[in-house]
Amino acid sequence: VIAGHSIGFSATLAMLYMCGAINDWGYVSAKNHYEKDFNMLIDQNCTQMKFISITEALNINDKYLSLIKAQKALILTRDPISHLLSWFKHTHTVFKSKISTLNIEDDLFIYDDIVKRTRLDEKDGKYFTNFIYKDATPALFFRNDVMLKLSPLECFCLKFEDIAPKNIVNTFSKLKDKLKLQPIDKKNKEMIESYKYATEYGYFLPVNLIVCESYSLYIATKESFYFPAHSTKVEVTELFEFTNKPTNLMIFVEQDHIHLLHNDKNFSKVNIYLQKFIDMMEQKVKSLYTPNEQELFDFLRQYKEAVVAIKDVLDKELFFMKKMFPNIVASWKYYQEFEKMCKELDSNI
Repeated sequence: VIAGHSIGFSATLAMLYMCGAINDWGYVSAKNHYEKDFNMLIDQNCTQMKFISITEALNINDKYLSLIKAQKALILTRDPISHLLSWFKHTHTVFKSKISTLNIEDDLFIYDDIVKRTRLDEKDGKYFTNFIYKDATPALFFRNDVMLKLSPLECFCLKFEDIAPKNIVNTFSKLKDKLKLQPIDKKNKEMIESYKYATEYGYFLPVNLIVCESYSLYIATKESFYFPAHSTKVEVTELFEFTNKPTNLMIFVEQDHIHLLHNDKNFSKVNIYLQKFIDMMEQKVKSLYTPNEQELFDFLRQYKEAVVAIKDVLDKELFFMKKMFPNIVASWKYYQEFEKMCKELDSNI
């Protein structure tokens, strides 16, 4: 699996996992990545399809890539302008603190200004040019080099839209036979299709809500709860009544403590506090500054050096894509607008 950041990498590995494949899930050092991959590949007792992930988290080098004999490559792609914007948002979002434990007596004002995001117009062309070359390129734009060195026998290219929650199950159903995957079960399908704001909810979740000395509630999204082992917890979401509850939010309690929840005389107080927490979280997520592509174009028109930097990087990065998947490149709305803007700027010199 070849993918940069902010392109659906985690969602894809989660889907492969749910389809019975073995993959090297996790962001680890290059050394640990190699050891993990080596042990996975030499395991002769495992008959499942095995996937190695090549991402920005791995210090990609010729020696590592020379050890990989890729039969098939699953390449994740995204309109590079949207991709770049998403990376800016990710790297310019700052947490004041991460609240992992909450008491039912706590005032939710503790979440004020817990997360902030730098505005595009707070930066200039020199800063953004440096951001392109030193930050975005190693994190996002390295697939052309990898493909030239790997030369896989067969390539499958997924667009960002293909792995959207409403499409990803259908996408992998089509790839099932080609990649020797198992069909996904109904429970996982429903969980995936309810995916919403998972990244943004990650600013607030998971959180352990202490109700009293005897028990606490664990609040998480379905996606974040999927991988860790929480075998001692049971879901109790349906016991509560909410207005506009996020479909992918779940509430758990330790199995040994469920009777305490059922018999809690202050149950209504717990329900009210949970509703206030959900309302606060939704309001914070929706009000968080989120620049769009048009705002990025307006910014770039002021700083030609940043435009030149982006074009320089993308001309190299998209070489194999334009050769192997020209229809996908042609479908990228914002990249086509960027190319048009480059021509307009050149004509005005």
